[in-house]
Amino acid sequence: MRMDIARKNLFERVWSTPLRKLAAEFGVSDVALAKACRRHQIPKPPMGHWTRVEYGRGSPKPALPPAPHGEVVSFSEEQSRVQKAAKLPPPKLGVAVTVSAAPRQTAPFALATVAFLRKARPTPIGLVFCGGSAHYDCKLGPASIERAQGLLSALEDALPKVGGQVKRGAEGEPLALDFDGQRVRFAIAERYTRTELPPNPKREGMYALKEYSYQLTGELKIAIDGYFDGRKSWADGVHAKLEAKLEEVLAGLVAAATALRNRAREHEEQRKLWAQQAREREEREAQLRRRAQFRESFASEAAGWRRHQEAAAYLAHLKAQVPGEPLPQVSQEWLQLAEQAVSDLDPSGKRLDLLVQGVEPGYQGPFGKKLVTEMRSDQHPYL
Repeated sequence: MRMDIARKNLFERVWSTPLRKLAAEFGVSDVALAKACRRHQIPKPPMGHWTRVEYGRGSPKPALPPAPHGEVVSFSEEQSRVQKAAKLPPPKLGVAVTVSAAPRQTAPFALATVAFLRKARPTPIGLVFCGGSAHYDCKLGPASIERAQGLLSALEDALPKVGGQVKRGAEGEPLALDFDGQRVRFAIAERYTRTELPPNPKREGMYALKEYSYQLTGELKIAIDGYFDGRKSWADGVHAKLEAKLEEVLAGLVAAATALRNRAREHEEQRKLWAQQAREREEREAQLRRRAQFRESFASEAAGWRRHQEAAAYLAHLKAQVPGEPLPQVSQEWLQLAEQAVSDLDPSGKRLDLLVQGVEPGYQGPFGKKLVTEMRSDQHPYL
């Protein structure tokens, strides 16, 4: 069902409740909630805010800016269905995923991974690590290698039945599963516990480091890497081991590929939208700059016209005061230059010609280039 909330109330809720928890309360995805906040310009807490809140040092809450799209935020029924679908387990594919007990039937990449693990040196915790472009991502105790071999091989053998395949990483990329061009990565790891050891009296110092002992549990977990809605991990439980959950794992991998593909499509659409908005913003800013330049040009032209009127009035005043007897030749030349200067200072004649001709709008405004130019004193022989 459709949900509406006042923009101001949503702003307060976003700053009082973590986004993921608030999205679950509203019955929408956290992605939909984040998009709504961006669209309605609702500031969200920065990364690490809720951790700082636990220590009493939350980030300062900014002011709510003016609403760009009204004071009500709406979430559609479709967004609610997406959130509900994310909570459901992946649909069953009807593909049997069986762990084989025969090592000779191990799938190629699983076999290469196991061979690498058996040669790896355990860390102080007791784990051996594997990954990279040719092996599955594994963190296991040596005793769990054989069991991981069966799990990985079973999944690898079942992939072609659901349109998937294992692909070696290229150019530094890790090994991944490929579903019609969409890469999905997962890891298999063994759980461990740790116990703090008593302080060592031989270690001196005010800040002696704590020491722990680690115990591998033999419990394995498969987790899908990536940010998407849906189930991402399966582990050994009280009632069932991973071997009994491999069909769910396979379905989860297929669902993850679909979710990651959809998310990539959403991100691409969002990128295109932002690019379009940036272009429109740049065009608006360019138009504002052109208008500002036109105003300056027009004001300069109007000032030139006022200077023309002042010069014409001044010349008329001088002529009215000149005596009737003939003036010297140099004075007559000066008055001729003054007449020409008055004519040159008048922009209205040139402007009217341009308007009648229909001059194309230029960069400096819809009436073409600026007509009035400043004359330096060194350009006139009598100034």
